[in-house]
Amino acid sequence: MRVPLNWDYLSLEEKRKHIKDYDEVTHELKYLVRREKVSAKEIREVMLKDDRFKNKTYTQKVNLRLKKLLNRTTTEKVHYKKYYGQQRGFYITEEDILRLEREYKI
Repeated sequence: MRVPLNWDYLSLEEKRKHIKDYDEVTHELKYLVRREKVSAKEIREVMLKDDRFKNKTYTQKVNLRLKKLLNRTTTEKVHYKKYYGQQRGFYITEEDILRLEREYKI
């Protein structure tokens, strides 16, 4: 999924609307970029619509899934410009994207 260049500055509602309305075929991709980082907190708040849920076990499960998906062994410090500050998460490289596209045929 591609996101607007100003993704870090969008409100939660704007991010959720973008995800809900996203269609790679009809979106104007020239205005969108690939996501370069991800954290359990961002997934929890944006994708799962739960900004109050702060269960450590749940965060560990999300990070475990991300580690497997991205083929990583540890998290790293990821800095967000707004809302989340510094989190434990993952930077996503172009190689990661290409590998995921091949493996999952996206």
